[in-house]
Amino acid sequence: MRTKTTGRSRMLGVLVAVCVAVGLSAVPGVAAAAPAQVAPFVDCYRENTDGTYTVVFGYSNTYKASTTIRYGVDNRISPTAYQGAQPQSFSVGTHRGVFSLTVKAADVSTFRWELDRTTLTYWSASSAPQCAPSTPLPLLGNGTGLAIALVAGGVFGVLFVRRMIRRAAVRA
Repeated sequence: MRTKTTGRSRMLGVLVAVCVAVGLSAVPGVAAAAPAQVAPFVDCYRENTDGTYTVVFGYSNTYKASTTIRYGVDNRISPTAYQGAQPQSFSVGTHRGVFSLTVKAADVSTFRWELDRTTLTYWSASSAPQCAPSTPLPLLGNGTGLAIALVAGGVFGVLFVRRMIRRAAVRA
């Protein structure tokens, strides 16, 4: 024997289940986001009077934090004569004019920068604009020279101070 409340409870349960099913099917799915990466690009290039090209590079970092990619498989430039000019530390966001290279005309067609699963070649960068004559080109490369100079200065300072302390102790 069925009671009136049992029938209502069952109907209410079915109604709730149908509403949940309809609600779930109506909610748009979440698309899978592209994996984060650091992608290189060419800002611009300048043809020099000696037949070489000065190329200005930048990058876009979509990771949530600054990323370090050491020289190697995930961060290399070829021909190897240009290896080491590129940065190893990449801040979040898009950064233009990070470093520049003067590339020989003979190397332009074989030049490539492989960075974090992205390869920048002459052909993929051929649509880059020419640098305006007033464009200041990066002179400090990737800042490695400045960092080395600061470390060397710090080491010299520490050694100098230690020597002064020793001399003062001997005199006393």
